[in-house]
Amino acid sequence: MKKRIYLMSLAFGAIVMFAQEVRLPELPNNRTHYTDYNDKESGYWGSISANTSSTLMFKRKNMQNVGADWVNGYRFNEFLRVGLGVGLRYYVNNDHVRRSDIAWSFPIYVDVRGNIISQQDRGAVPYWSVDLGGEIRGGLYFSPTLGYRFGTQRGSLLLGVSYTLQQADTWKKNDESINGVSLKVGYEF
Repeated sequence: MKKRIYLMSLAFGAIVMFAQEVRLPELPNNRTHYTDYNDKESGYWGSISANTSSTLMFKRKNMQNVGADWVNGYRFNEFLRVGLGVGLRYYVNNDHVRRSDIAWSFPIYVDVRGNIISQQDRGAVPYWSVDLGGEIRGGLYFSPTLGYRFGTQRGSLLLGVSYTLQQADTWKKNDESINGVSLKVGYEF
């Protein structure tokens, strides 16, 4: 009896030991290749932002606005990004300055921006941006911005101060250049 138990335990032990060496065939990889876009230096980028601004006209009534922008484009590297932007502006004191009952305008512009210094090892860096285009229900639109980016290279909170030059038909004359200062808060991805 002892011999039988001993032989059975040897047989079961051998089976278990041989089972450890059996290799299962590799399954084919049917998954698509995953790309982590946070690490990519170039490619698509986008930005959404909200802003508020006021004109700088002395001895005249000023006009304030609130707005939002959406920019989509191509990122060459962290120092140069080019995109096409569309915006929406609502003018608060519109009828006191502009010769129009419509308080809405829609800027369409080319946006060029980049970091001033590398963001590779930093959590916050200064950035620059220049917007140039036109406004539907307006004229020329030009807006350079200086600000700070907080976050990573592909996901950052943006805070900026911007000078705005735009043309509009005012009560004084047609196509008058109006200067303004705006504050921008946004997210870039």
